[in-house]
Amino acid sequence: MTRPRPRRLPPACPLPPAGGEVWLDDLPGGPLGTTVIEVSGDAALLERPRLGGAPAPLDPGRRVVVSYRLRDVPCEVTAEVQAPADGPVRLRFTGDPIRLQRRQAVRVPVQLMVHAEPDVVPLNRPGADLAALGGITENLSATGVMLRLDRSLASGTRASLAIECGGRTGSVHVTGRVVRCHEGGTSGRGRARPYRVAFAFLDLERAQEDRLVHYLFERQRELRHRDLEHGRVRDPER
Repeated sequence: MTRPRPRRLPPACPLPPAGGEVWLDDLPGGPLGTTVIEVSGDAALLERPRLGGAPAPLDPGRRVVVSYRLRDVPCEVTAEVQAPADGPVRLRFTGDPIRLQRRQAVRVPVQLMVHAEPDVVPLNRPGADLAALGGITENLSATGVMLRLDRSLASGTRASLAIECGGRTGSVHVTGRVVRCHEGGTSGRGRARPYRVAFAFLDLERAQEDRLVHYLFERQRELRHRDLEHGRVRDPER
C-alpha cells in the first residue's frame, strides 16, 4: 500500500506579494529597493533595482536577503538570483520567510547620536531655547525613541530631531513629543546623561518611515545573527 505523501504546510509568514516593495540586502552596493512583479511557487520576478541612476548588476547565482513588510510587520527571506543578468530580476527563494518582529513599534537597542533641529518648539515652555539639545539613543523603533540626555524635558515638549543612523540610511529627520522623562543613570560613554527621555514620533513621512524601518530591519538581523553565533537563539515572534 502506497502511503500518501505528506502535504507540506505553508510557511507561517507569507512571501512578499506582487506589487509589494522589497529591499535586497547583502549586495556590494548596499540595500537596494525594488518592486515585486509576480510570485509563483518558490520564485519571484522583480523590477531591476537601480544603483547610482543605472540598473544594478545582479549576476545569476548571487545570494541575497529579501526584506519586506506585511501589515507593518518586518519579514525577510533568503533567495538566489537566477536569470537574466539584465532586465527584470528572477529570484528563487532558498528558505522559508520569517517575521522579525510582531509589531512595528518593537524597540531595537542601538546607540546613535541625535541632534535637535533649529525649529525645536517646547509646547508648554514658550520661548525656551533647546537649540543645543543632543543625546544618544538607548532604543529605537518606527514609532518612537528613548534618548539619554543631560537635561530633563517636560511631558508634551515637541522637538524636531535628526537621528544619525550612518551608512546609506544617513540622517533621519523626525518630529517627536516627549511622553515621559525620568532620571536613570549615565550613558556609559564617559559623560553623564542622567535623564531618559521617551519621544513619540508625530506625523512621520512615509519616506522617512521606510528608511527608519529598513534600518531597524538590518539592526535586528545583525542582533539575531549575533545571538545565533553565540548560541542564544531568539524567537522572532517574541
